[in-house]
Amino acid sequence: MSYDSYTREYHLTRSGWVPGTASYDTDKVERPVDTVETWLQKVQHSSPYALQDIDWERLWVSDTVSSEERASLNSKFAHPRIAADEASRRSWQPKKKRRQPE
Repeated sequence: MSYDSYTREYHLTRSGWVPGTASYDTDKVERPVDTVETWLQKVQHSSPYALQDIDWERLWVSDTVSSEERASLNSKFAHPRIAADEASRRSWQPKKKRRQPE
């Protein structure tokens, strides 16, 4: 049994990444009209002392946008998994010990 788990959608649009509905939201966030692709982030946290397991799955791709344009937008706007991975690593970095005054 997980200590905590949730999912959240992320939508790539022509103006960047937009967070969508999370499993803990009471209201559904509609997909933006100009969405190019939609991804689902799945987070499992087995213990307050353990690192989170984060998986990503592409749920939807617009059939009106070319793969070249999608690739260009993905290059222009960093995928949310990059920020999530960096934040997870930063939160688990060992703290530096302070030198005691002599």
